[in-house]
Amino acid sequence: MLVDLPPEDDPNAVFPDYPGKLKIVVRREPYDDSYSILLPNGNSEYVLVDAAERILKSYGIKNTDKILTHVWNFYLAVVYVNNPLRPISGK
Repeated sequence: MLVDLPPEDDPNAVFPDYPGKLKIVVRREPYDDSYSILLPNGNSEYVLVDAAERILKSYGIKNTDKILTHVWNFYLAVVYVNNPLRPISGK
């Protein structure tokens, strides 16, 4: 698993797709208790902490607490999963 840190001055930064890796973008707005998770199929889920952990674990991410803590503090993380539990669907 790789976590890509976004540029601090560009909240709308576009992150690359790496072949063979699954990209999941996790965001949080300041003063909000929920997370917005952009899934690989293009859908977005706006969920609380427990549901965010379940979604990330369903894709094969093991240390969800570290990712969600990072997003809680810095509002954005891009996670690349090397061996996803769900197959990578083509675009």
